[in-house]
Amino acid sequence: RRPTQPKGMEFNEIDVKKHARKASKWWHPDSNEEASDEHFVAFGKIKEVLSSKRLREAYVAHVDVEMEMLDEGEKLDWKTVNKRFMKQKDKRQAGIIGDFKVGDWVIIHGLTERPEIDGTTGTCIEFSNNRWKVMLSPKGGVVKISAKNLKHLEDAAGRLPMRHVFLDNSGSMWGERLKDAKLVFTDLYPSFLVTPTAVQLIGKSSHRFNDHAASMELMAPSILQAWMANEPGTYLLEYVYKQIEGFANFKHDVITITDVEDTSSPGKFHGMSGFNELMQRMHGKPIRISLFLLGNSTDG
Repeated sequence: RRPTQPKGMEFNEIDVKKHARKASKWWHPDSNEEASDEHFVAFGKIKEVLSSKRLREAYVAHVDVEMEMLDEGEKLDWKTVNKRFMKQKDKRQAGIIGDFKVGDWVIIHGLTERPEIDGTTGTCIEFSNNRWKVMLSPKGGVVKISAKNLKHLEDAAGRLPMRHVFLDNSGSMWGERLKDAKLVFTDLYPSFLVTPTAVQLIGKSSHRFNDHAASMELMAPSILQAWMANEPGTYLLEYVYKQIEGFANFKHDVITITDVEDTSSPGKFHGMSGFNELMQRMHGKPIRISLFLLGNSTDG
């Protein structure tokens, strides 16, 4: 039984222990021919999660995120849901892997087989299969890189102190673009858990989600639910500039997910040229700007 919100949970540690005793017999290979060692280990991990109030709340939030991503009539694949949650939990608990950690600002070097990204800077957002996922700057996009091909930037040895995320909520983002945009957000949000992050839905009006990174996990379902692409237009890139210009001398990360088709910004901030204007005005500042462009011939 899954509650719709963390505050409405109808089970506690005692309930978990009571039902776990029965379930452990079912999942034990010695008691059930259909069970396996893999099933029993997976059961033990989920039992650990549900026995912790903090992890229970995180798990419920994770399920809500997964449900937001479903198409109409589609059902959850609980095995996949659990695997994803455990993977994210393990990553967060590990925090630091080798010489790098989530949030580190790095430069790619010695990557002779991919000269187009050699020398590019980016952020470590996840460690998987012995490689780091690095979000490139300023063009955006995520690549998997071996640690041997990464170096710390001298002026960015620690985690970023803050991150701004801007989500295009205009009507042109409706449909497949919105679905793809939410997938990008879902892929990136584990990195939001280690850095104080402000998320804003941008249209003619804006909706701000601003909290410490520790709460971002519980906020993700609300953000995805509110992101409906139902605004008549957006002053997107002009708005982004006005929001970050006050932080121009502080090291932080700016992420924008958009199709740049409904922008109503005047002059140099209009359309795709607005991104170039934004980059020029922030040139030389300790701000890393990434653009995830959807539904355009320059998709990346």
